Amino acid sequence: MAAFLALYPRCLWLFLLGGVLGVGIENLWWRLRYGFWQTHVVSIWFPLCSIYGFGAVGCYLGAQLLAGQSAPVRFLVFALVGAAVEFVGGFLLEYGLSMRAWDYSGTRFNLRGYINLTMTLCWGVLGLCFERLVPGLNALFGRMDGPFWNGLCLVLTVLLLCDTLGTALCLLRWSRRHRGVPAKNRLTRHIDRSYPDEWMRHRFNNWHFLDEPDTARTRPVA
Repeated sequence: MAAFLALYPRCLWLFLLGGVLGVGIENLWWRLRYGFWQTHVVSIWFPLCSIYGFGAVGCYLGAQLLAGQSAPVRFLVFALVGAAVEFVGGFLLEYGLSMRAWDYSGTRFNLRGYINLTMTLCWGVLGLCFERLVPGLNALFGRMDGPFWNGLCLVLTVLLLCDTLGTALCLLRWSRRHRGVPAKNRLTRHIDRSYPDEWMRHRFNNWHFLDEPDTARTRPVA
C-alpha cells in the first residue's frame, strides 16, 4: 500500500500530461497531414486521450521495472504493451459501443484493424525515448510534495473519476440512441438534452459507428 501511495501521484501527473500532449500531437499531425485541426479527445470534459495517458504511465513504470535489461528487450516490452493497450481500447469500442475511433484495416500487418506493425514499432521507439526523461521526471516529482500538491492530486483524482463516469454514461447513451433506444429515466433524458448526437460527434470527431462511413479525414472541427 505504501508503495502504491508513493507512486500514485506520479502516475496521475503522467497520465494527465501524456493524455494532453497526445491530443496536441494528434492535432498537429492532422493539421500537417490533412490540412485541418482535429481534436482526438476521449472524455467529455478533460482535453486528453487516455491511450497516451496510459502509455506515459506504462513507459514510466516499465523504465523502472526493466532497468538493467538490454535495449532490445526493453523495446520489445514497450512495443507489446503499447499495442496491447491499443488493441484492448479498439476491442472495447467495437464490442461495447459498436464504434471505432481508429482503423488500421487498410495498412499492412494489422490485426483486426486495432493495431498494426508500424504503430507497434512506434510504441517501442517512444518507450525507449521516454526512458531518457525518467531521471528528470523523478527530480521534478521529488519537488512536487507537500500539502498543496497532495491536495491538488486529490482534487484532480475526484474530477477525473467524475469525468470518466460521465464519459462512460454519455457514450453508452449515444450508442443506445443510435440503436433507437429511447430515454427511460431522468438521467438518460438529461444526457439526451445536454449531450445530443451533434455535440458528441463534434467532441468525438474521429469516432464513427460501424454502420456509418468513416469520414474523419474529411470532417474538420471548428
